[in-house]
Amino acid sequence: MLKFTIRLLLVASLAGALLSAAQPAEAQTKPRHTWPGDMQGWYPFQTGSAPKPSFANGPGAPRGEGSIGVHAPNTVPTNSGAGMSRGDFRNTPLSDLNISYWAYSNSSASEGPWWEITLFIRTGGPADPANDNSANCALTYRYSPDAVANVWSKHVPTAAPGGPGGMGWVIRGDMFAGCSFDPNNNAHPPGTWWNRASWSQILSAYPYAVIAPNNWTTIYMQIYNGSATPVSGAIDDVVINGIIWDFEVEPPPAEFFDPGDGRYDPQPGDRLAAYCQRRHLVIYGVDNNSRGFELGTFEFEALKRAGRRGIYFDKGIDGIVSASMGPQGHIWVAWTGGQYNASGRPEHGFAKLVKCD
Repeated sequence: MLKFTIRLLLVASLAGALLSAAQPAEAQTKPRHTWPGDMQGWYPFQTGSAPKPSFANGPGAPRGEGSIGVHAPNTVPTNSGAGMSRGDFRNTPLSDLNISYWAYSNSSASEGPWWEITLFIRTGGPADPANDNSANCALTYRYSPDAVANVWSKHVPTAAPGGPGGMGWVIRGDMFAGCSFDPNNNAHPPGTWWNRASWSQILSAYPYAVIAPNNWTTIYMQIYNGSATPVSGAIDDVVINGIIWDFEVEPPPAEFFDPGDGRYDPQPGDRLAAYCQRRHLVIYGVDNNSRGFELGTFEFEALKRAGRRGIYFDKGIDGIVSASMGPQGHIWVAWTGGQYNASGRPEHGFAKLVKCD
């Protein structure tokens, strides 16, 4: 009933909105400060008997003071993992992805650990953005352990060269039968754990593939331990398509929006702030003290396919943020409910018409 009501509100608001808008803002490049009080869309998880990831200062993090990972005295037991997942970037073409991150481990054992990243994809092209099980394949990037433990190293999965025992991609037929990979195949073709595929081989194999959800998850990263030695490790400075996540223990200093900070069409009394980026729209809420916090990221391609029915994110105590795109590319964004009594009305500053060119 709530979803139906939100969709009606979106349709009515979009139809009644004026289709004139100010010039779009420049892309936001500021790192997203990610800490226990605001995970910026990341969701921690663990497998086996591993502990959940935790935040810590150091060790010598590449960006800021903190990182997230499995920190001493916690360990990742044998054949266990701990990591973080996301549910966005839906319908982003694989050919448009650029990913990098910095990883750290206290071990250089040949069996791991690896800070690997897994992408869920739909090999045939765009899927229904409302379907949380559109993926029909999964790809995992894994690299050989670094020769020296306790050193941060940068990894760029979307530039992986592949090859036996090196950095590259595995086509996860063990997760989806349609991926055409048998992990027990002794022939070791490219895309197996033994002979990993390069990123260019992946793009050649799946030229029409896009990011798609599997039980909501589209991307996850985890530290995996296949050795008998307990390990701890961390990750920081994760970058996906120009969006930077900086993991820190403490909250960011109080930030106050001002009309010159790159927002789209800032107006007095705004309670939501919109940032046009290359492939998506980022929405921030503004609390009662004029401090901003992220409400959601809407992919343009997903909004196009959702049409007037729109897409919404339930932010729990902070309410619901929704967006829908009209035929000319205008996006109506509304924030309703939650602890700030968001009304979803433009005259109260809780809604805005955005045009990202």
